[in-house]
Amino acid sequence: MVDSEQKIDDIVVSQVDDDAAWDEPVRVGTTDGFERAAAVADLPDGTMRCVAIGGHEVLIANARGKILATDDTCTHEDASLSCGVLAGAIVRCPLHGATFDLRDGAPIDEPAEEALRCHEVKVEDGAIFVRLREE
Repeated sequence: MVDSEQKIDDIVVSQVDDDAAWDEPVRVGTTDGFERAAAVADLPDGTMRCVAIGGHEVLIANARGKILATDDTCTHEDASLSCGVLAGAIVRCPLHGATFDLRDGAPIDEPAEEALRCHEVKVEDGAIFVRLREE
């Protein structure tokens, strides 16, 4: 039985009122390590944006209907890839023009030589959830 319910950062938090009541509310939807990044409606096809997940800047992109997530910082220089150009699943860094395939993080063109770290994505109930991969 739910005694009270509130919203924190768009996540429903419920307090159970029974003999085994919890001392703290439970954050629904984060137990598997995924965090809500954005609404699908806020990321139309062919767009990308930077979101904060677990203290990290993460690039989320809608590449022809597939939602992808990588680190937002170019591996060549400290530039935000979300300020670059997206073409399909390829992003071009706005600073020196390095390109990456967001499907696997692989660098395509110089000057970048190191791959981007890719993150797990799931879409549920119109929301995009991201789980960070280990560094």
